[in-house]
Amino acid sequence: MDVIVNITDLTPTTSATPDECGLEPHDFLEVKFFLISVVGTLIGLFGLFGNATTALILTRPSMRNPNNLFLTALAVFDSCLLITAFFIYAMEYIIEYTAAFDLYVAWLTYLRFVF
Repeated sequence: MDVIVNITDLTPTTSATPDECGLEPHDFLEVKFFLISVVGTLIGLFGLFGNATTALILTRPSMRNPNNLFLTALAVFDSCLLITAFFIYAMEYIIEYTAAFDLYVAWLTYLRFVF
């Protein structure tokens, strides 16, 4: 059984200029940018403030005991997780919304080391 393919069927039919990739921003990009990048960052900042406050209170001399040491370590590592989550999730939509290619390359390099 022979298959005959017309070569004109295989050529792309997009009308993209050479400096564009031909892809359109996906649906709801503005909504995702606002919810994940803006609102998510504000929630993360609130969490960082709470963790810093917790660590400052629990490291006072009158509050030092083994349980509070573990809670302070939990607050520190939770802050690290919040910062990493920002650079993984929020930066994706910031880069896509602003179409910053250089920032995208730096973000992909960062992701290789994070994962």
